[in-house]
Amino acid sequence: MKTRIITGQVRLVKNNLWQADAAKYYVELLISKDDEATVSAIDAAVETAVEAGEKKYGSVFPQRDRLLMPLRDGDTEKSDPAYKGSLFLRASTLYAPEIVDEQTQPVTDRKPLYPGSLARVSLRFYPFAKNMPEGGNPVCGIAAELGNIQLLAGGQRIYPRIRAAQEFMKLEKTA
Repeated sequence: MKTRIITGQVRLVKNNLWQADAAKYYVELLISKDDEATVSAIDAAVETAVEAGEKKYGSVFPQRDRLLMPLRDGDTEKSDPAYKGSLFLRASTLYAPEIVDEQTQPVTDRKPLYPGSLARVSLRFYPFAKNMPEGGNPVCGIAAELGNIQLLAGGQRIYPRIRAAQEFMKLEKTA
């Protein structure tokens, strides 16, 4: 089994893909609950990563129901209507991802990357175990590493931009 997948069409919600934030690049993805192929591929990759974690960390790695998992339910964990009917995950990397268009040409303009952009994303799932200070139990789970992004045409903005001229009224000049 493999831990690297390429999603079907997803929506980018939050991203920091042009400049590392706290030494990481990241993206938060919305995956339709109806996208059975992507959800199944993620589930299989996560299961493979869980097995790798059990081998790597042994008894420190808890049972699956006690692990932090990358794929989460937008209907139960977020009150934001943009997440309704979707699963979501956050993926990050230390290295700037390559971003290409539908013809695999590099994207260098930031404008097509907005909350609601449609994309396909390569992800790798891996186990982690972080020690807690002062002898506490380790925090263990499966994380998603961001690979590359292929931007797709379309995608309605999730949070519409309001132009400053629409938001403010003109002020009269004072002497």
